[in-house]
Amino acid sequence: MSNNTFDINTVTLSRSWFYVDDAMESQINALRKRCGAFDDSGSYPVLWSTRSKFVLLLTLDDGTKLVYKAPRKMRSAIRYIFRPGPWGQEAVNFSLLEKVGLPLVKMVSAGETRNFFMLKSGFLMTEYAEGFSDGRLFTYKGELKDEKHLIDEFVRRNFQYLAKMHRAGFIHNGFTPPNLLFKIRTAPDADGNLLDLRWIDVASCEKVKFKIGSKTRMARDLSLFFRFFRFTDEEKLSFLATYCKSNPDIGMTPEKLLEVIRKNPVR
Repeated sequence: MSNNTFDINTVTLSRSWFYVDDAMESQINALRKRCGAFDDSGSYPVLWSTRSKFVLLLTLDDGTKLVYKAPRKMRSAIRYIFRPGPWGQEAVNFSLLEKVGLPLVKMVSAGETRNFFMLKSGFLMTEYAEGFSDGRLFTYKGELKDEKHLIDEFVRRNFQYLAKMHRAGFIHNGFTPPNLLFKIRTAPDADGNLLDLRWIDVASCEKVKFKIGSKTRMARDLSLFFRFFRFTDEEKLSFLATYCKSNPDIGMTPEKLLEVIRKNPVR
């Protein structure tokens, strides 16, 4: 199937499915024909690799760069008989969260292979955020740990986006600096922002099914993020004030929210 807009109904649990953006389909096919299968055998630069999965950098004929991630082998396939696999779920998440207005990288292709309902493999392809770095540079061990004004903007704006996500009924479950990219602008934008932001890896995001306990899960998203920094309580309260203002549904003061975060640490 080939569409310019991904339809979440493309993801099926009974058979294989495939999606690719029309604008890039011919170039992706040409690259595969010229360099071979998208694997880590040496034809493509490897951005990241573990024993279970790998991430490749693909460069199309027009210079466009894409990120391709896939598993080395399928594990616990039986658990996905009645639900999407990791790549199908992330494709759905990209589609739903794009409508929320988050600064996501663009998804350009995805697919899963099934045999009699059993998930065999899958993949996800997104644009490559050229010139961006991930937020670990701002953490207490990062090279930019002393750039207070940039850290302040990075945290506040990402907290505003997280608040928007929470208000839309989603929990991130992976709200960490490595998944939050940034690029320093040569000049501030119309709103005075010095950073261009992009979010990657939304595989763990999920729609809240029950409101009971949802506020605690929202707090855990924030708790996970704070683990990477050495903010004082005063700094945390200032950042949480930004979050609470953007998400009045949380129904807490920054002080109360900080208390909930302390009671629900992420280890």
